[in-house]
Amino acid sequence: GRVVAAHHKLASTERRMAAGDRSKKEDWRRYDREFHQALISACGSQVLLDTHAAIYDKYLRYLMIAAAFRGDAAVREHSELLAFALSRDWQSAQATTATHINDCVAQMISRGLAVAGTVRACGPAPESGAHRLSTLRKRRPTALHAHAKMEEVPNE
Repeated sequence: GRVVAAHHKLASTERRMAAGDRSKKEDWRRYDREFHQALISACGSQVLLDTHAAIYDKYLRYLMIAAAFRGDAAVREHSELLAFALSRDWQSAQATTATHINDCVAQMISRGLAVAGTVRACGPAPESGAHRLSTLRKRRPTALHAHAKMEEVPNE
């Protein structure tokens, strides 16, 4: 299906980049976006799709500045996200997504790309520990979570 095809292109490019070939940065950025879009493409919520697109576009601006390929960690997280999507394990996918986002943000902060009006402005300072998305997972599931679980993507 769409998720598998998107991951195949992404994984192939990530292998080349991990081996030191940085000539495919633009392809990697495009394939990374396509993979993440494919993961949520069947959610049934135009609001979620629009929100994801807006957030991803802002994130991508900083990614382009940083050329932030995180190597083996990103490759592993993308493989896990594929496996969790195919097995319909939304809880593990949610946890891996939180780690994936937090680690990307942490890398941008460590490179000095988080300045006023950007990543730091989205929440508490990183040193407080309160910025971690993992703290959000401790909340009780909402009706949205229940709906998301029921609206699982069929096999393509």
